Amino acid sequence: MTWNIWWRFGPWEQRQPGLAAEIASVAADVVLLQEVWSEDDADQAQILADAGGYHVARSTRESGQPYRFGNAVLSRWPILRSKTF
Repeated sequence: MTWNIWWRFGPWEQRQPGLAAEIASVAADVVLLQEVWSEDDADQAQILADAGGYHVARSTRESGQPYRFGNAVLSRWPILRSKTF
């Protein structure tokens, strides 16, 4: 499954529960997310991964911190390695 979740444009807080519900209903083995957000205390990819029982890898800076606007992969199986280019 792939989905551009439109970062924080429009009514993103109202969309969040629907995103989690749709990802759960599809029950894909792998979910590719574009335009996910991250803040110091919250990461949308991690929130969606936790809600659906997924493991997550996402675009990160060299420091390992996630980009505030980036991409993510959710997987039913552990993600052993990932690299951001």
